[in-house]
Amino acid sequence: MRRPPVSRSLCVILCTIFAVGVLDGAPVAAQEARRIDLTKIAEGSSAFPAVWRPYREQPLPSVDLANGPELARRLADGTLRVSLSEFLQLVVENNLDLLAARYNTAITEVDILRARSGQAARGTNVVPLPGSLFAGAIGAGVSTTAPLSSGGTGGAAISSQGKLVTLGPRGVFDPTFSANVSYDHVVSPLNTTKVAGATEVIVPSTVVQTRFQQELADGTSYAISFNLQRQASTQTGLLFNPAMTSFLAVQIYQPLLNGFGIALNRRFVTVANNDRRIASESYHTTLNNTLANAANAYWDLVALRQNIRVAEQTVATAQRQHDEMAQREEVGTATPLDVLETESRVASSRVTLLSAERRAQQQEAIVKTLIEKAEDPAFDTVRLEPTEALPESAGGDVPPLSQSVQAALSTRSTIRLAALNLQNQQIAEDYTHKNLLPTVSVYAAYNAYALNARTSLAVRQLWRAAFPEESVGFTVSLPVFNRAAQADAVRAQFERQSAETILERARAQVELQVKSAAVTLARGRPQIEAARRAVEASRIAYEATREKLDVGLATAYQVMLAENDLRSAEAAEIQARVNYAKALVAYEVATGSLLERNGIDFDAALRGSLFAGTVR
Repeated sequence: MRRPPVSRSLCVILCTIFAVGVLDGAPVAAQEARRIDLTKIAEGSSAFPAVWRPYREQPLPSVDLANGPELARRLADGTLRVSLSEFLQLVVENNLDLLAARYNTAITEVDILRARSGQAARGTNVVPLPGSLFAGAIGAGVSTTAPLSSGGTGGAAISSQGKLVTLGPRGVFDPTFSANVSYDHVVSPLNTTKVAGATEVIVPSTVVQTRFQQELADGTSYAISFNLQRQASTQTGLLFNPAMTSFLAVQIYQPLLNGFGIALNRRFVTVANNDRRIASESYHTTLNNTLANAANAYWDLVALRQNIRVAEQTVATAQRQHDEMAQREEVGTATPLDVLETESRVASSRVTLLSAERRAQQQEAIVKTLIEKAEDPAFDTVRLEPTEALPESAGGDVPPLSQSVQAALSTRSTIRLAALNLQNQQIAEDYTHKNLLPTVSVYAAYNAYALNARTSLAVRQLWRAAFPEESVGFTVSLPVFNRAAQADAVRAQFERQSAETILERARAQVELQVKSAAVTLARGRPQIEAARRAVEASRIAYEATREKLDVGLATAYQVMLAENDLRSAEAAEIQARVNYAKALVAYEVATGSLLERNGIDFDAALRGSLFAGTVR
């Protein structure tokens, strides 16, 4: 039997769509994507040419817990030698806190996709949504999808009568197509044979219902319905048996006050786009704090390594004094008690050295965790060597205070975060202000009916509008007292004013942080200079005491005290310099210059190994 041309063409079309869908999904199953494309997430999956693509889960790469390539390259020779800037670059590449923070950006892109559909955005743990956006419809989007009616298209006989017509909003931004197909077989007993010509009536019915509906951004919503029913009956006297009834409806709903306006209905889209920027600024804050802590850990390691060298010098000096005292005991110029004192000094200095080495090893382990994603036993054996010494104080480190404050006010992410949150609260306030208005809407509907023995004839009747129905109307809803809307509007104003206060507080805090960091940095210079002079004075005193010991004018105990003073002065100088290094880091964080000073590109840091392309 030859296949009809229409059927053959339909098979070709279906096979083509299926093939495109299979080919589209094959690369996903065969090779998992390595990075997330934020553009595809925000735009969603297109329904063309593979119509089922929007109903499939988008594939995402697995969590990247492997150490970055830059770390592997630097570990090639078994020793990790890094400057502060290089170390911070490794932190950006491998730190798990930063990796976790990047996902907030991806989640905000998903919120944009959801808001574009007409549903409410959901926010993230770092990007909460203003509660006033949900006033009057908590948890909902712009509207809800109206279901298909359950009453079919009516019986085989059409009757005309006046009726009340009411229409409401239909659908969301994403168009919705609904279809329902049903078959019903009814056997009804009758108590007379005059009406149907039988004691029972058998009515089999097959019904197809379809609806396409959507709400537009300005609040206009529409719905197009087409229903078809085939109904047979065993009763006599019918004009058509079986009868084909058909129904076509076009409905339009337009709010005029409450619910009207693009800004009102797209509020979640606007907020979701703001939230994307908020997530970026939040990551900027996390990045600055993480790098600041990492820089402080780096300088602590440098200081502890210098403390080891001071402790080693102490051990070497104590050992030399002990050897000299032992020689003097042999020639009779020293007593056994003097030798015992120097021996105790050697043991004590060695304990101090071991303690310094232990603290440095612990700090090295802490520093390594900041640049390691995955546990690697080989990395544990690598020695980390900072290549930078503790900074010296310099007069050119800090620009004028007024310039620093202005730079901080224009660059700090905390201020931009507060400003974006204020924008969201203003959007919520505008919505609640619009929600105060009464509901006034107009609507129109056109319905066409058909009844015939054949489907083609029934559809032709619809096309010719043989049995039309036109409806228009308007709806007014005036909530008496309107107290709920008043409460929502007042609350939105309070929340907006609170956001304004938070913005001003953020500016004041940034200015205070800059001033405090500048003062601490300025005080660090004289402290370093005073510590350096104390070291020089202690060294002169120590050398003088040793010379006195050689001529018999000082004891070994006095030499030990002088050396203790020298080592304490050297440790104080190291502490003053590490405090100055940390103060410099705090100043760079306060002025928003930490990333720039260390050659870190924010966009690249935000992408990391997670995102592909440019992050908006």
